[in-house]
Amino acid sequence: MIYMLEKELSNFERQFKEFLTPDIDEYLQKFVFAKSKRLRPILGILFLKTLGFEVEEQHRNLFFAVELIHSASLLHDDIIDNAETRRGIKTVNFEYGNSLAVSSGDLLLALAMKQILQIENKDVQNMCVSEMAKICHGEISQFFSKYKTPTLEEYIEKSRQKTALLFKISITGAIMISKQNNLFELASTFAENFGIAFQIKNDLDNFISKKEDYQQGVYTAPVIFGGKMALEKTKDLINNYIEICTGLIKNLPENDYKYAILELVNQVKE
Repeated sequence: MIYMLEKELSNFERQFKEFLTPDIDEYLQKFVFAKSKRLRPILGILFLKTLGFEVEEQHRNLFFAVELIHSASLLHDDIIDNAETRRGIKTVNFEYGNSLAVSSGDLLLALAMKQILQIENKDVQNMCVSEMAKICHGEISQFFSKYKTPTLEEYIEKSRQKTALLFKISITGAIMISKQNNLFELASTFAENFGIAFQIKNDLDNFISKKEDYQQGVYTAPVIFGGKMALEKTKDLINNYIEICTGLIKNLPENDYKYAILELVNQVKE
């Protein structure tokens, strides 16, 4: 059902490029505009549409900021992991070196802050800054926990900080801008549970196909569970979080956008 947003996403991509092009060089444009699902803005837009709101400039400022923070985190991730490719293209650190990659990530974060300051809602601004700090803390924690098997609780918290909080910024920020603060708890709980499930799913796929995380000393759910049933237990864990998400979605108004959210959620289900 995501085809319903085709025009919206096309406009988003065009406006995102128009906004960024004067401020970033061609090498960085290639990275930021490489093929991407834009899943965080998509969910933010779908929640707005489900509630009967249109996407306005304030929402776009938020979504641009979220995508910039996400891209910056990927740049920094690639440095830490010594990655050579990302989204089918050479990483900035591999092609140009770590110094430029660090500076490029910092630039994207600065541009994200510029967009956040354009949002005329102090609560949203404060939330963005607070969650950004937690995201960075998650990356630092992951670095210092390399080659150590975390507890399941530690792994879930890392997944929340590393991935779920960006979904939270996008979804809860969007409804706060539209003054739907009564739905903050529902949206926040959905975003965090979906983001955790999404990260565990990525970790599971990585473990099955490439084992890159394991080789780099990042031990995820299959390693934590261990033994013959590790993969099944990881799938059950994903589905537990997805079940929470589907239960929350039931509380949203009945329309096609609600079912589009449900479709995205089911794509993560194992």
